[in-house]
Amino acid sequence: MSQHSREIEHPYGQRIVVLGSPGSGKSVFSEKLAATTGLPLVRLDDLYWHQNWRRTDDLEFEQLLRQTAARPRWILDGNYAKFLSPRLQRADTVVFLDTPPWVCLYRVAKRGLRRYLGERDSLPKRVQAGGDDHDRSAIDWRFVRKVVTFRKRVRGPLLQSVYGVENIKSVIVVDDGQSAADALGVTLIESEQRS
Repeated sequence: MSQHSREIEHPYGQRIVVLGSPGSGKSVFSEKLAATTGLPLVRLDDLYWHQNWRRTDDLEFEQLLRQTAARPRWILDGNYAKFLSPRLQRADTVVFLDTPPWVCLYRVAKRGLRRYLGERDSLPKRVQAGGDDHDRSAIDWRFVRKVVTFRKRVRGPLLQSVYGVENIKSVIVVDDGQSAADALGVTLIESEQRS
């Protein structure tokens, strides 16, 4: 039996939610944490986005989240604040990457450039499968604004929601993935998944 198939009790639990601004490092941290712990990683972008960047209907997405959160073990990577409750009700630990906005913006720009040059690994799975980026290479100024204003507009309400849930054993707020790993007491290993 491989480490990935057996259930290992971790001090931080079996269900971890990873939150943070776009570009904060959620995906890279989550991949490494999954590779290290053997907990299955679910990216919310993979559940939400369809081919040609078509959105999942809200009711369907909430149902998918509830089904996913009902599983016994997971790492859920992504914000989707409107749909936070089903995850928090089942979470043992929440990691909030409070990365400075300028770092997030740099990472988002770098990811956008990589995608513009043809890289597809960072795209949601169903968008990758569609083979059409639907011109997501253009600058999305609303998205840039979201990144720049995340700390001011989203951070507070998001953390307030997290701290309001009693069943959560641990809330870790740090500025990068390595600090989160240190707080969890794990040494991250590189992932074979996309980054």
